[in-house]
Amino acid sequence: MRLKAYELTFLPLEYHEVSHKFGIVVFKKNDNLYCDTKTLQQAIFIIMQDIVGEKSLYQNINFAQLEQVPDNKDGVIKLYDFQLFLSSLNGAELNNYFLKMWETVR
Repeated sequence: MRLKAYELTFLPLEYHEVSHKFGIVVFKKNDNLYCDTKTLQQAIFIIMQDIVGEKSLYQNINFAQLEQVPDNKDGVIKLYDFQLFLSSLNGAELNNYFLKMWETVR
């Protein structure tokens, strides 16, 4: 299985105001996730680390969970835009944004 950053999308989950971190769901399309998901998740963290850097990843991400792309793709963001996403949002804006976007794909 090959992972390419341009094929991955994500959706932010809730923002934790105390830790100033948030969780994300990373979506992988066109593949079953029945393979070793631990290895796959490690590979996705490496891709995310390449995009935003190790320090930024540690400072901003609480956890990442892996899922297949939902039928409703409204609000999902390309993973290669992760740094832009982090740069454009802050504080209270984050929580409101996450709640709004997550409700669109449920």
